[in-house]
Parts: sequence; structure tokens; C-alpha cells
Amino acid sequence: MVNILFSKYNFDDIGLIDQTFYVEVHFENSDVQNQSIEKVLREKTDKVYAITNNGGIIVEDGKVQTLGEVEIFKR
Repeated sequence: MVNILFSKYNFDDIGLIDQTFYVEVHFENSDVQNQSIEKVLREKTDKVYAITNNGGIIVEDGKVQTLGEVEIFKR
């Protein structure tokens, strides 16, 4: 399940990733984004991938590969 952090933009996944996966897209390190990431780490998961406009993620066979500018936040 892929979850976008802001509930306004919360989408269900299309079933291609076989794990819970939290992503902050268009990450600019803003206070609002950082507060949202902190909340998700406290309440839902132990890892969030924050992807800038110059980054991406590939998930294949359960392995995550980051490309470009991706910051990984952990609890």
C-alpha cells in the first residue's frame, strides 16, 4: 500500500508494491512537510521516503532503490 502523507491527496495503491510504503512527494523540506512526516512516523510507520522533483524510487522484488534526491526519514 502506498500512502501519500496529506489526507487531501491520499490515494489507494494499484497493487504493484507488496508492502506498506509511505511517500512525501515534491519534497522541499518545508515546515509543513516535516511536521507531516514526523506525525506519520509517530503514528503509522518507521520509514518515510521524501522525494524531491529530482528524485524517484524503484521497488522491485521487495527491494527499494532510490534515484536522485530522495531523503529517508526513520523513527
